[in-house]
Amino acid sequence: MSSIALDDVSPWSFKIPSYGIGSTDWSCFKMETVAHSIIRICQRAGNWISFTWQDYCQLCLYEPDEIEHRVLDWLVADGALRMQGNTYTPTNRFVQVLRDFITRA
Repeated sequence: MSSIALDDVSPWSFKIPSYGIGSTDWSCFKMETVAHSIIRICQRAGNWISFTWQDYCQLCLYEPDEIEHRVLDWLVADGALRMQGNTYTPTNRFVQVLRDFITRA
């Protein structure tokens, strides 16, 4: 499943444990937490969506802190998100890092 692409799975393909995401290639709790939020936002939207920082803040079910804004930029540097203008979009790398949480493709 290492060559899985974003188009191969929907946000609903992920089963996130109640304790959250852990044990990814990132080995970074904050990156995994933001990735979890992105999955939840996309699940509520019904598909993978692009979003700005302001969208992210409005779509989260909690009030994100500023470090999450920096984490989104770290995910861009990692290749898990693409940034065009001020809009973030999940990439194939996003689902590849989170492949262990995919229950159906």
